[in-house]
Amino acid sequence: MAQASVAQAEYAARRTSNGSAEAQVRPVSQLAELPFFETSLDPKSEHRKSLGATTIQGARPTILTLPPELLSKIIANTLSPPSSESGNAVELLNISHVSSYFRDITVNEASLWAIVPYLNAVHHDFLETILERSQPYAINLSFTDDASLVEESQVWRQAVSNFHRVSRLHVEVIEASEGGILGSLFSISAPALKECIIHFFGNRIVPLDDLFPPSFNNNAPNLRKLDLTNCSIRPERYPGFPNLRDLTVMHLGTRHNDLALLPADGFFLCRDSLHSLQSLTLYSCIRVSDSESAAGHSFQGPLHLPSLQHFTLKTTIEGCSTLGKILRLPTACFRVITMTISPHWVPEQLDDAVIAAEAAASFIPAELEYTTCAGGMWGLAPSLYLFTAGQPTASVTIRFGIPTPNTPPDLDLFLLQVGRVLALNREAPLSTILFLHMCLPGTRPSIVSTSLLPYLLRPLIKPMKNLVDFASQGSDVWANGTIDWVLDQSHSPNLKNLMVPLDDIVQGPGALEGIVRFLTVRPEISKVTFRVSPSTVEELGHAASDGLRCLIQDISKDFPGSVALDWVVGW
Repeated sequence: MAQASVAQAEYAARRTSNGSAEAQVRPVSQLAELPFFETSLDPKSEHRKSLGATTIQGARPTILTLPPELLSKIIANTLSPPSSESGNAVELLNISHVSSYFRDITVNEASLWAIVPYLNAVHHDFLETILERSQPYAINLSFTDDASLVEESQVWRQAVSNFHRVSRLHVEVIEASEGGILGSLFSISAPALKECIIHFFGNRIVPLDDLFPPSFNNNAPNLRKLDLTNCSIRPERYPGFPNLRDLTVMHLGTRHNDLALLPADGFFLCRDSLHSLQSLTLYSCIRVSDSESAAGHSFQGPLHLPSLQHFTLKTTIEGCSTLGKILRLPTACFRVITMTISPHWVPEQLDDAVIAAEAAASFIPAELEYTTCAGGMWGLAPSLYLFTAGQPTASVTIRFGIPTPNTPPDLDLFLLQVGRVLALNREAPLSTILFLHMCLPGTRPSIVSTSLLPYLLRPLIKPMKNLVDFASQGSDVWANGTIDWVLDQSHSPNLKNLMVPLDDIVQGPGALEGIVRFLTVRPEISKVTFRVSPSTVEELGHAASDGLRCLIQDISKDFPGSVALDWVVGW
């Protein structure tokens, strides 16, 4: 392209992004904050005698002394994560106007231009400039499927003709669009495509197979990551992506066409084709197949995912039960399972507790030796976390999504039954647990007393015959007798140590009376450790050690004399 055309393209880009050619250019604030940045960019500076200039002895080094390859990486890091907006392309254009040195770097570094192509409201000359400057690299392509894009435009023809170069595709489809412009790309071969992100806005889930079959003309051999929000590609299509490592299908709305959801038994058709998959997220997108269809596939055996490292699932109890029978995860795979309970659930359906417990058990590897169990509330979802020795992240997370705001009655009995059945199914793995951590929401006993978590935890503690340590995240659990019921001596006979947060509540009469009562009926408890927040220690300053010792002695004056006292800093 001639120099005049490039200038016209840049002028058009500025009009597109700022509304007028005279609009002020967005400052390159990121570079101004870099170490060694010299605000004076005098072209006569000794530091800019050449692109390979070295620091003059005794002179303060500046960013202009950096080698071009390092500066180009710094510039790349100042750009925002790729999106459908024009920001990165215009920002790169702005950076090229900081100085002639910066312009030399940006214009001649093709890898920078390869990450900024976008389509919405871009002048075709500027897009052509971007595509030319990015040669010979594979490119990122971002756009929003809206009224500003039409297939007959020159910009769209440029995108189609360069689609074979696209390595990363990021598309957002506005609520008013059915994704038609996306469909014309979705049917084109994508030999260089490694990452594909498609997000449909609105309360819907769109079956891409039905709208634009087949995906990428069945030719995306290098696709590594497929991230779909409010849209789906059926499992039988996944074998067409032999190198897929990261698959996410999410439905964020509440209304949907059931036929647009992924049929659970469709995963049987992926057998021997997802060996490279390392991360799988299925979020409110599973449809339970009819019994006849499921029976037709069940004889083929489960689907093994040998490379899977992370698995996240949110679906109904029936969906969890079905996938628990279909999928076989590696023992070391971290998994987060959320079972949603229907807002129309009624107490007569308590038999569902057995199905839910067996589904949960299918995702808890019996081969692992768990050392820590934590119970908490994820929002309003009673949650169970199991940790193996030395792991800061839970190996297994099981959650029960409670419908709100109208919580069905008798869910406490439901979770109690889930805990009982789960304890029977996983008695051996639970028996190795030494440490129990309990976190309940709120700071008032009235909130704690209405929590459903204790009903899930109580029966699960019974198999924990080796349980020695118990910690509560909040001291409010001591104020209403919850602990007395959950940690009944018959359930935790070997409990020896308690950890309690040193906060305002524990210093109140309700919590203190609860702790004293517990220690009185459990004389085998030999130690209480108070957990002190770092901010409290900082406030006390040099007197922290003596001050805390005096405070703890005062708080514990009614504790049995056989109980040792200690404190640690932590949240």
